[in-house]
Amino acid sequence: MSVIFCEPDPLRCEAARKNFAILGLRNIEVVCNDAESMLQHKSLEGIDLIYLDPSRRSEGGNKVFRLKDLRPDVLSLKEALLAQSKEVMIKLAPMLDISEGLKQLPETYRVDIIAWRGECRELLFHLSKTKNTVEIFCINAGHPEHVFRFSPNEESSLSLTIGEPEKYLFEPNASIRKGGPWRSICEKFGVSMLHPNSHLFTGSMPLENFPGRVFIIHEVMPYKKETILAALKGNPAQLVFYNFPVDAHEVTKSLGIKSGEPRYLFFTQTAARGPIVLLTTHL
Repeated sequence: MSVIFCEPDPLRCEAARKNFAILGLRNIEVVCNDAESMLQHKSLEGIDLIYLDPSRRSEGGNKVFRLKDLRPDVLSLKEALLAQSKEVMIKLAPMLDISEGLKQLPETYRVDIIAWRGECRELLFHLSKTKNTVEIFCINAGHPEHVFRFSPNEESSLSLTIGEPEKYLFEPNASIRKGGPWRSICEKFGVSMLHPNSHLFTGSMPLENFPGRVFIIHEVMPYKKETILAALKGNPAQLVFYNFPVDAHEVTKSLGIKSGEPRYLFFTQTAARGPIVLLTTHL
C-alpha cells in the first residue's frame, strides 16, 4: 500500500519526512503542494481514499468552521476529489451544523462524530458517488461499547417519548448531544426524555451499554435553597446544568455547595413540572 502526503507548508513537509523516517514508514511520498495543484498535475489513478484536513484558520488567523471559509475550498474541490477516488473523507470542525453540512455535501453517506473526555472534538464526513444512504456514528473515543449508530431519516420518523423522573437518570455523552438522536435513543433503550430541550433521559432500569453516564435518582426537589441544602446534609456535590432557567454561576454562588463526589445535583426541567433539581449518585 502506498500513501501520498500533500501539504503546502514546506516546514511541515520537512517535519513529516523526518517523522515518517523515524517511524520506519517507507511507503509515504511527501509532496509539497496545495490540494488544487495536486489534483491538476499529479496522477492519482487507482486511489482508494482521499483524506482531507482543511485549515480552520482564515488569512487573518481567525478560527473558521463553515465549509465556505475553509482552505482548501472543500465545496469547489469535491467533484474533482470524487473523480480521483472512490471515497473521500473530510475532517471538519465540531462547531459545524451537521444538517447544514449534509445539505452542502449531499454525496455524504456517513458522518462520524468523535467525542473525547466529555467534549465533541471532530466531525468526519465520508463522501462517495455510489452510496447515498446517510448514517451517523456517535463515537465516544476510549469507549468502543458506546458507539451509537442511527439514520437521520429513521430518526425523523420516530416519536419522542417524554416522561417524569423514574429511578435512573441517563446523561448522553458529547457525541450523542452533538448528533441529537433523541428519538432513536428512546426507541432503542426504552427510556424517556425529561424535556425536549433538556437532553437527559430517565428509566426504571439501569442500562450497562447506554452511551453516556448513568445515575441513580435519590430525590426530586423543587429549586429551593433550603430544600437542596437539607437534602445534601452538608455533603459536597457536583452541580450539572441542562436547560435550567437560572444562570449556573448564579445558582452555584447562591447555594455555596462545596464541589465533590459521589453526589451529583442535576438542575434541569421536565415538560410537566418545569424547573427541578435531582439528587443523584453516579453508578
